[in-house]
Amino acid sequence: MQTTTHTSPQFDRWRLASGLNAVVAAVALVIKFGDAMTTKDPQFPTVFGRFANELCYFTIQSNIIVLVVSAALALGPGRWSWMSGTPRLVGLVCITVTAVVYYAVLATDQHYVGIAKVGDVLAHAVSPVLFVGTWLLGRRGRFARHHVVEMLVYPVFWIALTLVRGAVIHIYPYDFVDVMANGYASVTATIVGLTAVAAALAMAAVRVDQRKPMSYSTVP
Repeated sequence: MQTTTHTSPQFDRWRLASGLNAVVAAVALVIKFGDAMTTKDPQFPTVFGRFANELCYFTIQSNIIVLVVSAALALGPGRWSWMSGTPRLVGLVCITVTAVVYYAVLATDQHYVGIAKVGDVLAHAVSPVLFVGTWLLGRRGRFARHHVVEMLVYPVFWIALTLVRGAVIHIYPYDFVDVMANGYASVTATIVGLTAVAAALAMAAVRVDQRKPMSYSTVP
């Protein structure tokens, strides 16, 4: 005997949007990695070195998280429903911080052209908007307060790895974490401030998530 699973058009549109988000993040990553690997850099003379260096950027890692979470929830919203907790909150906060910091601090120093400009817009604007939007259209109650602490593990890990790597090879992905140029006091103050912002965003997301209506109950 066969059983038929019925889904609402709203649910189908949400899955389509999540799938689109995964595709956007994937295309952005392909362009960013492709540009980095084919552009000569005296600090990283090998293709592998340029690939590894690109992987250290917060933007890249945030879009990888967005890609994985969006694809999992689009393809298997029931099987991968646990992704709607800490993994989605990590992606939500990190991709939001990526967009805000980039356009507030870094964008004026970037001069991308051609396909590299497309990748830049996809990674820093389109991907964040889609990820935040699909979360807002999801059902409530997936985020809990303890997810805030779990979410902070990732940015703290990235900061620690960035500082240790920088101390060894004297190269930093962003100027604001460059202790050689700014000193540890300034970098520490910046890190504390960004961590506080990330925690505040996570707590606000939890509050919003828990107050959303139940009308989207079929959507993760």
